[in-house]
Amino acid sequence: MNRKVTDYAMITAGALLLAGGFCMLVLFTGASGFLQVLPYLLIGIGCGIFSQGVGNVLGRRMLKKNPEIIRQIEIETKDERNLAISYKAKAKAYDLQKYIFGALLIVFAAMRFPLAAVLLLLGAYLFVMAYAVYCRFKIEKEM
Repeated sequence: MNRKVTDYAMITAGALLLAGGFCMLVLFTGASGFLQVLPYLLIGIGCGIFSQGVGNVLGRRMLKKNPEIIRQIEIETKDERNLAISYKAKAKAYDLQKYIFGALLIVFAAMRFPLAAVLLLLGAYLFVMAYAVYCRFKIEKEM
């Protein structure tokens, strides 16, 4: 799909979710359980999608007026030094994430957090670790 169409679709979908959330907030005043949370969830997701679409449209309009900025951005994104810096920053963030995620798992287990939540967190942690091993093997084969 065209970027322009996608951005306007995001703006429309975000506005609809936002409006739906506000309508539900007004209509379901005495709701309980999931219906009590759903309007706020719709409002938050709607705001995020709407602002992403608006940001893309405004950014593209601004860049259309300044072709020099477009050229400079392309150079910066394709520059090997910037790519190396970006990859190193991601690697350091991943290393930190491993320890924080593991510590959080231990703390939740020690606090007798609900077992389902701890197991979901453990599953996500193991998935990330398995994906890291997969990527390492894949990259080693390429090199």
